[in-house]
Amino acid sequence: MDEPTPTLSTLEKQMVLDRDKLQSIIEGFIIAYHHGLTKDDTTMIPSYVSRLPTGAETGTYFALDLGGTNLRVAAVTLVGDGKADIEQKKYVVPAELKVGTAENLLDWVASGVKDLLNCLGVQAENLNEKEMYMGVTFSFPI
Repeated sequence: MDEPTPTLSTLEKQMVLDRDKLQSIIEGFIIAYHHGLTKDDTTMIPSYVSRLPTGAETGTYFALDLGGTNLRVAAVTLVGDGKADIEQKKYVVPAELKVGTAENLLDWVASGVKDLLNCLGVQAENLNEKEMYMGVTFSFPI
């Protein structure tokens, strides 16, 4: 038997938190944070950030984010004064690569990076001429 479709006001009531409920959630977060910071080192991921950016940084840095659905590769050029130019590409991960070999997946990822470098005018034979830095995120368990 089909259930009746809820009205908009019924759905809205389910989504709105009253002040007491919101305060209770906030207090729960505070308790969890204090516990993680004082009693359980395993719940906090260490940060390797040693200083905050000033906005005067310059240079080009690369980013790669491989998720369960998309691959994103980007070149972020910091130009100072807190400004940046970004060139990025986004690719949908083909279904066959999600269940295939790591070698095939990583070859495909490398080709996405190569495409970005080609767009920037960086040729493969010039890659060893200077250091380049890339942050890599695998936003799914592998």
